Order: sequence, then structure tokens, then C-alpha cells
Amino acid sequence: MKLDYDLIRQLLLDIEERAEGFIPDTASSYRKSYPKIDEKYFLYHIKYLSESGYIKTGIDLEDIYDITPRGREYLDSIRDQGVWEEVKKKLQPFSSVPSDILVALAKDALSHLLGLHGTV
Repeated sequence: MKLDYDLIRQLLLDIEERAEGFIPDTASSYRKSYPKIDEKYFLYHIKYLSESGYIKTGIDLEDIYDITPRGREYLDSIRDQGVWEEVKKKLQPFSSVPSDILVALAKDALSHLLGLHGTV
């Protein structure tokens, strides 16, 4: 199954907003926010986020506790909509890229927006 980077970003934003860190919410409750997305496709992305170390889940992936520090770093690099749109433009020619490349593109775009390019 191919990853949907927009869905990954949106899931991280939603989890950040709803998660309490110690009391889990369920994947099923998050799933209700995405009625147009196939359940297997949705769960594949939850599994990806968990196995990539971006979110903390229960063993069966049903319980979602919070975003991990690694997940927060990833989300912070793509949080801004302008940065995200710039990254997506650069990604268009490719069918997929590793997440570290995506983060590097986002950090570069953010550095340009902040006028820090070449100073960080």
C-alpha cells in the first residue's frame, strides 16, 4: 500500500490535539473523523506511524496514547501549511521519498521563510 503523506500529517495533527499522553484514545474514535477513507488504508497509516516511532500505541494498535518526540519533530517540520505546500511541490515528481528527505525539505523551506538559509 502506498503512503499518503497528507493523511499522515493530518493524523499527527489530530493525535496531537486529542491525545492526553497517559489515557489512550482508540483508533476507532479517530477513524470516525475520516469517513471517506477505507478502514484498511486508515489502519495501515496508523501502523506506519506506530512502527516508525511517530506515535505511541498499544500492542494491538487500537489504543493511541500520544505522539512521540520523534513524531513531534516530524510534525513540527511540516506543521505550517505554507511549508507543507512547498514540500509537496518538490515531492510531486516522485512516487515516494523517505521521511528523512521529507523532513530535510521541510526544514529547508522553513529556513527560507524565516530568512535563516545558510545560517543554520
